[in-house]
Amino acid sequence: SLAVHFYTYAAEQCFAPALNNLADKYENGLGVEQDLSKALALYTQAAEQEIGAAQWSLGLMYLEGKGITQDKTIAKQWLEKAAGNGWDQAGELLKTF
Repeated sequence: SLAVHFYTYAAEQCFAPALNNLADKYENGLGVEQDLSKALALYTQAAEQEIGAAQWSLGLMYLEGKGITQDKTIAKQWLEKAAGNGWDQAGELLKTF
């Protein structure tokens, strides 16, 4: 899709929001074939650049064991970072830990 094309270009420039958006496309198979390992790698790149949405998604992937071995400790770390970056759902989810 056109969106994937432009997100890919911007992601190649390490533009963090594009990394996050492209990761979402790969996680959910939107306009591309689903590839959870690629999604995980892209979310990680964006999360390391303090993108709260990517930290949230990465936390969920670890929490659910989606495309990776489930690890609640790592999930909690990413969710805490997401909450610190204003991602309110992460703060709510952390209350259940």
